[in-house]
Amino acid sequence: AILDNFRPITIWGMDLAIFYILLPGTGFGEKWLPSSWLQFGGLVVLLFGTAVYNGSVWTFSDVQYTALAQEEDGLTRDSIIKTAPHLASPS
Repeated sequence: AILDNFRPITIWGMDLAIFYILLPGTGFGEKWLPSSWLQFGGLVVLLFGTAVYNGSVWTFSDVQYTALAQEEDGLTRDSIIKTAPHLASPS
């Protein structure tokens, strides 16, 4: 999953490098535009979201994750995510 996220970053970075470093003035590659900041922000969100999903970064302190306990037939009742009461949806 994390390697799949580096594909667009690598391609975009190479396009910028081609335009500014490898072949400047030829028109090849991608020029940095005002909208490139939006693209950069999207890539940051993509990487951060993957890191949160993988548990690599600290997330919200009000959400407690229980360890997944696995039996022979699958997951047990204890393998649920518990949310703080003030964040839970009304029943």
